Amino acid sequence: MIRKLTAKSSKSSGKSKSFLTRLTEVVVSFAAFSIAIGELDATVQSVNNYYERFVSEYTDKYDYEKLSKIHVGNTLFYLETLFDKPVVTKDIEVDGKAYNIYYYYKEKYLLTVFFLKKRMIAYTVINFKDNFFPEVNTIENK
Repeated sequence: MIRKLTAKSSKSSGKSKSFLTRLTEVVVSFAAFSIAIGELDATVQSVNNYYERFVSEYTDKYDYEKLSKIHVGNTLFYLETLFDKPVVTKDIEVDGKAYNIYYYYKEKYLLTVFFLKKRMIAYTVINFKDNFFPEVNTIENK
């Protein structure tokens, strides 16, 4: 008799608790899922960074890809999305025109970029590795 009474009393009060219990379970599940996705995203990003670093160490693939994306006429903002901030900057004036020169030092090369009025007007790539030969974009091979 006590068992049945206990079972009945839990059923009658279970309906009001079940909504709160279910709501709590949904909120906790959603929070756990969100945290897991965030951790998964960070893990995938970390693995991708390690892979890129490994490939960059033993090949020139990513360096060639980055250098192939720069062209005369690019903006400084675009260049910084590819190469981060320049290591050295220099401002010079020639014939009344103010030029900005940005130097991007990488392990395999030195990229020197010349700007006039916030637009790239020229760039050079000096390689530091004997077997590193990036293709410099010209009007003919654009």
